[in-house]
Parts: sequence; C-alpha cells; structure tokens
Amino acid sequence: MTTQTQPTEERLSRLEVAYEQWNERLGDFRTDVNERFSEMRADMNQRFDEMRADTNERFSEMRADMNARYDELARGQDALRADVNARIDGLARSQDALRADVNARIDGLARSQEAFRSDVNARIDGLARSQEAFRSEVNARFEGLARSQEAFRSEVNTRFIAAIALLGGTLASVVGGVIAILTQG
Repeated sequence: MTTQTQPTEERLSRLEVAYEQWNERLGDFRTDVNERFSEMRADMNQRFDEMRADTNERFSEMRADMNARYDELARGQDALRADVNARIDGLARSQDALRADVNARIDGLARSQEAFRSDVNARIDGLARSQEAFRSEVNARFEGLARSQEAFRSEVNTRFIAAIALLGGTLASVVGGVIAILTQG
C-alpha cells in the first residue's frame, strides 16, 4: 500500500510542478498581451491626436485662405463701386459743363450706362459663382476628411477585434495544453 501511495504522490507532485509552470507561463503571457494592447492603444491614440491636429491645422489654413479670398473680393467690389461712383460723378460734372449737347450725350450715356451695368452685373454674378464654387470645394474637402476619419476609426475597431480574437485563441490553446498535461498523468 505504501508503494502505491508513493507513485501517486510523485504523480501529484509532478502535476503540481507542471501546473505551476503553466500558471507562470500564463501570467507571463497575460502580461505580454496587456503590454502589447497598451502599446497598440497608445499608438492609436497618438495617431488619432495627430490626425485631429492635422485636420485642425488644415481647417485653419483653409479658413484663413477663404477669409483672404473673401477680403480680396470685398476690396475688389469696393474698388469697383468707387470706380463706378467716380465715373458717375465725372458724368454729372461733364453734363453741367456741356449743357448745349445734353440731349445727344444723354442718349449716348444711357446706352453706355446700360452696357456698363450689364458688365458690372455680369462681373458680380461671376464673382458670386466663383465664391459658391469655392464654398462647395471647401465643403467637399471637409466631407472627404470626415470619410477618412471614419475609415480610420473602422480600421482601429477591426484591429482591436482581431487582437481580442487572437487573445481568445491563445488562451484556448494554453487551457487545452494544461488539460492535456493533467489527463496524461
């Protein structure tokens, strides 16, 4: 009876040693997985912060460019308005100076003013169309940035799920190995 007890105790001792070894390996594996996961999370957060900073910088640049273009258009419009006012003032002074030729000149001025107004209106319409096209371009760029940011989020989620699946498969292998060692004995 003592001889049978001793081999059973030796087997139990070996099983306990094997269990301790697997437990230590499992602890090391958990630590390694946690470190890798933390590194991946830090890397993803850093990339997201860089992307956010880049997007904000681009938005600021586009806003400054848009403001500069708007100011330029406003200055052009003011200059055009001043030019039109100066021409009208000149016409009024010349009308006073040339009273004898008033009827003939009024007809000519009416025709030239109408053409000038059409030209001014066409230019203002052209400026409005180009300004609307610029706004559409800016909106399209922001939509593109939003799509790329959503794609990045999707990629991060996919990688996270893959890491969790890998962790689950590895844990299943470790548990299967421990069960195999325990059943061999």
